[in-house]
Amino acid sequence: MPERRPSASRRASAASGLRRRPGFDGWLSNTSNYDGLVDERGSDEVVVDVGVQGNNGTNGFGPAAVRV
Repeated sequence: MPERRPSASRRASAASGLRRRPGFDGWLSNTSNYDGLVDERGSDEVVVDVGVQGNNGTNGFGPAAVRV
């Protein structure tokens, strides 16, 4: 079976995707405790608390957004 190789346009698309910053497309716009993305890349352990103050009560995650 011949080896399949991605086309030049697919390679360019994949490479450009690596440089993009994450976009949440409004997913966190109504999240009252969202204060930016917390970068945890390279961490041995990542902890996200459940039930933190946010969203009209103790209905939040802390932090609201984490990059792993």
